[in-house]
Amino acid sequence: MTEKILRKVAPYISSLSLLVIIFFAIQVFRGHQSKEIYIAWTNVFTVVWFVFSPFWLIPRNRKENV
Repeated sequence: MTEKILRKVAPYISSLSLLVIIFFAIQVFRGHQSKEIYIAWTNVFTVVWFVFSPFWLIPRNRKENV
């Protein structure tokens, strides 16, 4: 049951975390954000992405009749 919920929610969480990383990168490039804040948020949301990405990137194991 929990795996089904994670499989439905994980793509949205992963996409959101990538968008936050890109957002802060653009803010640093434009000079509106400090580099230290960017590094902190990038570390946090990279971990979030790596935690949730296997739930939707790795297919389920299905038993095949051989």
